[in-house]
Amino acid sequence: MVHVDPDGGRKMIRTESGGRVPASYRSGKYDEWRRRNHADADAPAQAKPPSEFRPRWMKHNERVSKKMQGANEMRDTQQIVKERLRKDKIKQRLKHKSKGKKRKR
Repeated sequence: MVHVDPDGGRKMIRTESGGRVPASYRSGKYDEWRRRNHADADAPAQAKPPSEFRPRWMKHNERVSKKMQGANEMRDTQQIVKERLRKDKIKQRLKHKSKGKKRKR
């Protein structure tokens, strides 16, 4: 059995739709896309302004970093007492919740 190339020996490429086009065919779409998108990569990186559409984890990280920057400030005694009372209140709440969840054997 002898294989006969139906295209007469021309090199062909099969497209996504299943059609066949000559291997020399170039639409130039990739080159256009590359020129549009990689032009930004050649320019020096600039900080983009914060967008409203950011993932939740990014917003969280920004809030945490702001808190850490503000944590180095000096606090007066009222702020320290208020923070201690808040933490104690949370501990009491958690302690009370855990009492209700104990199982009887």
